[in-house]
Amino acid sequence: MKHVVLPTRLVLATLIVAAGVASAQVVLRDVPKAGGIGKAETPRWLGKTNSLSSEERRVIVDRELSRIEATSVEFGPDQIRYRDSNGKAQTIATGSVFMVLPAEAKPLGTVKGIEWREIADVETGPLGRVEMLDGQVFPGKVVAGAAKTDAIRWEHSLLGIMELPLDGISRLVFKPGTPTAAVNGTSDAIQFTNGDVARGTLEKVELAEASAVAQVTMDVAGKPFTAGTDRVVSVTLANPPSRAQGVFVWLRDGTVAGSKEAQFATSGVTLSGSLLGSDKPMTIPWDEVVGVNMDAGKVVALSSVAISEVKPIEGRAWAAEPVVESSGSAQAGVGEVDLSGPIRVRWSLSGGARMVSMVAMLPPSARTMGDCVLVLECGGKTVRQRLHGGEPSVFVRLEPTDPASAGTLTVTIESGEGGSIQDRVVLRRAIVLLK
Repeated sequence: MKHVVLPTRLVLATLIVAAGVASAQVVLRDVPKAGGIGKAETPRWLGKTNSLSSEERRVIVDRELSRIEATSVEFGPDQIRYRDSNGKAQTIATGSVFMVLPAEAKPLGTVKGIEWREIADVETGPLGRVEMLDGQVFPGKVVAGAAKTDAIRWEHSLLGIMELPLDGISRLVFKPGTPTAAVNGTSDAIQFTNGDVARGTLEKVELAEASAVAQVTMDVAGKPFTAGTDRVVSVTLANPPSRAQGVFVWLRDGTVAGSKEAQFATSGVTLSGSLLGSDKPMTIPWDEVVGVNMDAGKVVALSSVAISEVKPIEGRAWAAEPVVESSGSAQAGVGEVDLSGPIRVRWSLSGGARMVSMVAMLPPSARTMGDCVLVLECGGKTVRQRLHGGEPSVFVRLEPTDPASAGTLTVTIESGEGGSIQDRVVLRRAIVLLK
């Protein structure tokens, strides 16, 4: 079986080794950028705006959803060695780890989407991305050639040409960095560069051999409508949601790739059994990887779960809508949830939760007058924690005791001693372990 080896870039890697999988020891460290010696490789996309400022720092999430701030991370076949926040050498069994995430590298409460910008390249032209229903993301462009029915031919810088099924796509973005239209019921939506929106059923997206511009064809009120992608910001499809599964790997260029299995070796991580249906193994060198989730079907970011209810608490007439950082733009898919209290917010958790953990913080702008109580409720268990200027942040973990009611997570921000002034709370690294 042929392996595809991806090119190396000068960025730091994050590596996770699954329990029972042998691996050579790998040390993660900063890699200097190429300067006057040799030729530096320029990536075709720049991914997240909030780039890592200290590549050595990592957050290890264990099987209890506790977080470990780590540096000098080394991976062996049975243990991960690292230095804790005090510089002391520590070890943890590889089978005890769910995730390794990049360290925080942005001001508290900063919620930004991915700002994709084109690097001048006359050969490739403008680039966009495909967002799949299960959370996979592939930067790239439409390419010419005959695709299967109800599929799009898409070229990725590292993965080559792929055929992506339309019924597995959440959104096609052709003008990154521009707001996109939401779906309306069962209709797909095309967002145009002039702000107009067309709704209907997407039929195909293709690039003719002799054309430089791909065409989007949609059935609008029973009639075919075609537009060039040079006029289109995005196409959002009204496909039903799909739960992630398997191993998910976040790459430096903004790619999120999933596979059923992962194997680790000195040369890189090999993903096999692609979730897109390909059986061809794909090897990714460590310096392409910025984050890994070893069980994306069970370990999910709260930011990726749809909010089911927002309401004011008793005695209040209204509540501000939460601001949720898109998992597609967040570092390693774990986005912030920004709540302005007093407020009560509910999430419906498919299958129910086994555990929930997060860091709750008052942002700096709310620490002068902010004084509130964070209340978490799930599965018969309630956790209350006061937040104020003297104690502006806290790590919270909740383990439900009643499985029958563990399908709903409720977060309430109640006013504290100072009343409802600056009662703003940011939930960071909010993670749910599903059953």
